[in-house]
Amino acid sequence: MILKRSRSLTQRRFLLPPSNFPISASRHGTKLHEIVEDYTLPAYVDGDTLVILSSYSGTTEEVISCGQDAVKRGAKLTGIIHGGPIADFLKQQDAPMYQFTPTHNPCGQPRIGAGYLLMGHLGLLKALQAIDIEESEVAQAIAHARLITAQCKENMPTAQNPAKKLALALDNSHLFVITAEFLKGFGNGFANQLNETAKMISDPRVIPELNHHLIEGLARPATLPDSALFVFFRSQLYSRRVQLRFSVTKEVVEKQRIKTYDVQLTGTTRLAQVLEAYVLGGFTSFYLAMLHDSDPVAIPWVDYFKTQLKKEGI
Repeated sequence: MILKRSRSLTQRRFLLPPSNFPISASRHGTKLHEIVEDYTLPAYVDGDTLVILSSYSGTTEEVISCGQDAVKRGAKLTGIIHGGPIADFLKQQDAPMYQFTPTHNPCGQPRIGAGYLLMGHLGLLKALQAIDIEESEVAQAIAHARLITAQCKENMPTAQNPAKKLALALDNSHLFVITAEFLKGFGNGFANQLNETAKMISDPRVIPELNHHLIEGLARPATLPDSALFVFFRSQLYSRRVQLRFSVTKEVVEKQRIKTYDVQLTGTTRLAQVLEAYVLGGFTSFYLAMLHDSDPVAIPWVDYFKTQLKKEGI
């Protein structure tokens, strides 16, 4: 995450982590932000910029590269991190950071510990007055997430378990994960969970952007109706226009013989729905792995990829 700030305390420029949760989940988030997922920072980064290095593992090489770039440009630096080379780098720069201990993520996989990054960023951005969110709203969202967790646990029968029902509905499909507005970050995160935990192909897409092109691309291959499934994450907190687009998009998809499935989120705030969606997605991807007797933790191809890069000295 990177934060660009003008000399005025009320005019800031932010570069956010890929999830974009902290800004999008708040009621009155700033629009002065940008997501960076590359090896270098945008040209405008300078001494009035705060670069927030965000990486659960602390080993993400793109984040390390951006940190080095930030130092060269004289930008201010901080980080939200578990450890690893990025934590060491921040210590070398004498930069303040939030280094969390992931006690509640025993498997150690970053995709399961997103809450540490989310709450870390929320706390930082609130302290910087970049977002407006009350502690009571955070507490209410956590309480709602715990309620959803109880519904999704293994001992809950399928008929009363939303995650088990969703897993059965999604099984053996090429998934298109459809979200909008404040849930865009979740859409990308859920696709990640499906890839790594469930070992399934998934394609995160966003309304309204997909309405300009994707709906014309469903005619081929001819086998697409046999494998594709559009999963619509619906919210009463979306803007009215976006809610209408969801309904019409579903109609267009179904007219082309593509299957659809609706997930209606129930939280009363954006943050509550973000947490609800992530809890549901995490359990769903786990149950999908169980359906196929797959190891939900192992990521052999990602590990192989990293090993090959190291062999090349990268």
